[in-house]
Amino acid sequence: MRRCVKGSITVFLSLILLLILAVIGSTIDVVRLNIAGTYASRALNSAMDAEFTKYCEELYEDYHLFMIENDQDLDTIGGDAFVQSVSDYLAYCFDPDMDVTFLTTDYDMKGTDLMDLEVKSCKLEATTSMLDYEGTIFQHQVEEYMKYQVVAEGIDGTLEKLEQLKTSKKTMEVVRKKTEVEESVSKIDKKILKLMEEVEGLTIKDNGLKITKDKKIAIKDSFAKKFCTQDIRPSNVSIDHNLVWDSVKSEYVNPCSLLHSIGNDLKKVKEVSDQQNELSRLLEDLESKKEQLLQRLPSEVIDEEREPRNDEIEDYENYQSVLSEQKELKEKLEELGAVDTTVYWTEINEKAETLYNLSQDIIDHISNAKKIIKEIRGIQTESKEELDEFGGYLVSQKGEIPEDTYTGIDEEYHSLEKYVSSLDENGCDNSVVGNIVAMEECLSSNQEILEKSLKIEDYLLGASGKSVEEYCEFVEKLLVSYEQYTIKPLKFNYDTLTVDTSKTPSPFEGFADLISDGMIGLVVDETEKLSKADIGNMDLPSKTVITEEEETKGEEEKNNEDLAGKLKEQDGEKKSGVSSNMEYYESSFDTENGVGDMADGIARRFLLNEYGVTSFKNFITILDEESDLLSKGTALEYEQEYLICGGDNDFDNIKSIVMKTIFIRTALNYLSLVSDKGSQLKALQTATSLVGFTGFAPLISVTKHLILITWGFEEAFVDVRALLEGKELPLLKSASEFSIQYQELLCVSKELIRTKAEEVPESQESGIRLSYQDYLRFYLLVTGEDKLSYRMMDLIQGNMRVRYSKNFSIADGIFGARVSMSCELPGKFLCLPLIREMSGYDGRSATITMETEYSY
Repeated sequence: MRRCVKGSITVFLSLILLLILAVIGSTIDVVRLNIAGTYASRALNSAMDAEFTKYCEELYEDYHLFMIENDQDLDTIGGDAFVQSVSDYLAYCFDPDMDVTFLTTDYDMKGTDLMDLEVKSCKLEATTSMLDYEGTIFQHQVEEYMKYQVVAEGIDGTLEKLEQLKTSKKTMEVVRKKTEVEESVSKIDKKILKLMEEVEGLTIKDNGLKITKDKKIAIKDSFAKKFCTQDIRPSNVSIDHNLVWDSVKSEYVNPCSLLHSIGNDLKKVKEVSDQQNELSRLLEDLESKKEQLLQRLPSEVIDEEREPRNDEIEDYENYQSVLSEQKELKEKLEELGAVDTTVYWTEINEKAETLYNLSQDIIDHISNAKKIIKEIRGIQTESKEELDEFGGYLVSQKGEIPEDTYTGIDEEYHSLEKYVSSLDENGCDNSVVGNIVAMEECLSSNQEILEKSLKIEDYLLGASGKSVEEYCEFVEKLLVSYEQYTIKPLKFNYDTLTVDTSKTPSPFEGFADLISDGMIGLVVDETEKLSKADIGNMDLPSKTVITEEEETKGEEEKNNEDLAGKLKEQDGEKKSGVSSNMEYYESSFDTENGVGDMADGIARRFLLNEYGVTSFKNFITILDEESDLLSKGTALEYEQEYLICGGDNDFDNIKSIVMKTIFIRTALNYLSLVSDKGSQLKALQTATSLVGFTGFAPLISVTKHLILITWGFEEAFVDVRALLEGKELPLLKSASEFSIQYQELLCVSKELIRTKAEEVPESQESGIRLSYQDYLRFYLLVTGEDKLSYRMMDLIQGNMRVRYSKNFSIADGIFGARVSMSCELPGKFLCLPLIREMSGYDGRSATITMETEYSY
């Protein structure tokens, strides 16, 4: 009994001990699992940390950027090598007994592994390259590096120049808006010129009045004032200008004179006809009387076979008298029949056709004139509204632009206001067109009379069967109608009309010829030697992202061609392109694009810009023989120009930069000229010689500004050539600093530009001065951050391929990575099934999975 009880107690205690051991073992395995999870997490983080200690040394040395590559082999940058390296590191962490190879020596490792972890899988879930997040990763690396390389004074200097450019932009905006109003008003002038042609008959060409060899104004064959029913003298035709009167006085036609002449010829025809009719009637009467006498007289008396008796003598004498009268009348009738009335009819028809044709032509001119008057009214209304709007705008800009410029613009604005007011449609004696209402009423009244004149066609050649009497009646009525015909209200004010018969040469044509073969050749010698390097066939980083299609390529060339056409052709509508070109110049000053908030944005952009300036070459880098940028190969020669323009080849990029700089220098030079009274006066004198014949102030002013733009353009060639030679220029020149003198505008050539550029002083003077690099800094500043970042990466990748490996790819490089890992932990001790399942073990082992992200 005791033995049985003792055996039972032993079994029970053994079970209790086993249970305790099982619990302890299970607890140990649960702890092992927790520890293993932490260990695996640390191992994975250590592996990622170790992996990110690697980087492309060449990329860092050249461009100070971090990007993973494996085994220092540029050809193996990317995912497979990366994840294999992480997996190998984990294997070493999990297996202390794994042999280690260092250099060429194998080391036999001995250790105790309480975990016995085994890597089952290691996957690269995602990677981040410098191309992701619209280039912000690249920008952040650049900023982190550059903030230790630049000083605050550099930002301050950039801000100062930027503020000056913003002021210039504001000034250009005000000038452009004023010019737009001026051009709007000048449209009235151009319509009035057309009205003068239609009404007065003056021949107006592109460059002024057409002057004949005898120094008179060429007059058109027909015009609205062609008919004058009064004595042809200045007061009756409303012309108070001697040259206009001398030129046009012989061109007038008096329709009443034509009608009177037609009437007189008709009377002559009628007179002959009437006489013939009267003679015929008299002959008929005599024939009747003769018949009566023959009935009373015997035939032998008629035949004179016997003498008449006393009672027959009276009848016989009457018979002889009738015969005598008949003979006389027949002779007269024969004489009238010999009269050729076709001569009269020919003259009548010629004069009638002349009257008809002239009337038709004049009606056409009147219709055109009335249409022009309607257009003038519409333009005048629009101009008044634009002037009022500009007046308010100009007041708001006081203090925002230089005072002298504001004063000049304000004076010109008030002159425009006064000019438009003088064109009031209610009539104003001192306006260019006099009383426009009276002119329109006069034209309409005259047109009604002229339309009556056209009915003379019904009487031509008598084809309609109209009688001479009806023809004469028509002429008389038409003469009565012409008593109401007048041209006195058709008056133009020629007080300011001037005619330059010396033919002042225009600077526009010479300028157009100058740039006809392209502008880059004017500022760069031997353009055929410019780099033609091309990266268009490379898989550039910028081509791997969707970017907005750039349609501005060649915009400067097109703008230049348009301006050249306007300057050369100088006809009506093409002159109005001044403000559109000014608007393009103004857009060159857009300092807001890509900059953002001035407090933070400009500082960030400055760092990005300076990275571009210090890391990449430009056209004039070669002038700095000590530059480190010249020592290594590059895919493109003009790298900074590529960052700005984005063209595939060097030539297109440098050409675009040259033209962009020419245009912005043109704008700055133009602003200098419009602020200088002496320069404006010279341009005004030439403009007056070219279009002053009109006497129209707005038209003269538009031409004056076109001359100033031309001057600024030609000066810009010298400026850009000097910049490309490494010289600095004032932001805004004074008139005395201009290289091209006014009298040289007509003779500017490539040789003169070269000479003038060589004469630009090298010395640094007071005030803000800009170099070619400064202009590139400005262009970089207004280039969008994403475009700029991707283009920098284009150059980096291209240069790395040129210098180190043709397969180098930024897209394949790793800046950040997300890696997942799965490892297995075997159970070491006895585990109760329930506890094993609750603790995460599956059978005799547990699977540990985790994921981590890492980046530079």
